[in-house]
Amino acid sequence: MKGIFVSLLICLLVVSNCFAEDFSNIQTQVQMKALVKKHSPRAQSFVKDKPIAGYEIIATSFAQFHPVVQKYLGKTDTTAYTDAYINANRGSIVALQMNGKEPDFYIIGMDTWKSKYKPVAFKNVVSKNPKLWKALNDHAEVSKLFKDKTARIIGALKTTVVDMIRMSDIGYPVDIEIMIQSPWGGQTKPAGQDAFLVFDGSKDQYYMVNIDEKGLPISYIPAK
Repeated sequence: MKGIFVSLLICLLVVSNCFAEDFSNIQTQVQMKALVKKHSPRAQSFVKDKPIAGYEIIATSFAQFHPVVQKYLGKTDTTAYTDAYINANRGSIVALQMNGKEPDFYIIGMDTWKSKYKPVAFKNVVSKNPKLWKALNDHAEVSKLFKDKTARIIGALKTTVVDMIRMSDIGYPVDIEIMIQSPWGGQTKPAGQDAFLVFDGSKDQYYMVNIDEKGLPISYIPAK
């Protein structure tokens, strides 16, 4: 009887492992959509109430970006932007933000830029988002970007509410690193912290927004 019980237990463990999610490989859009459907997570609404700094994209390749932009573009999410993606988004901006003391630069897709943002005078960033301006200006390398008169720097304000879902709410473990397939290549959630997913309807894909020290998506606040 004991032998039968052990055999059944082993069988159950084997079956359980067969159905366990594999998070070791890059997560595809198909996998993420399946997990959202499976868990039916509650979306949370966020908004950006302060303008951000933006580096206008007039280049057609990564090599034509300012050296400081080249160094920090996509570094937070370990995202590598292709020249084809950069060229397709000429006229948009590289968002110049900070995650703590580290630069957090990323490209805002053209469709998103046109439909969800509006350009504002850079002086609005200085006056209405002094915390960001100080953090950017206090960084030795980033401050060089703002002093370079050839760099086209503007302010940008996101005008729409963004619905997001927590990655942990659809089964992604907080304690391990997760890499996902995104519209611009790939993004990474560091081990030991949660992150959010946003659905980009124009591309029928999810992209990731990592969190700040308060546990909120970087540069967002809860929508009222």
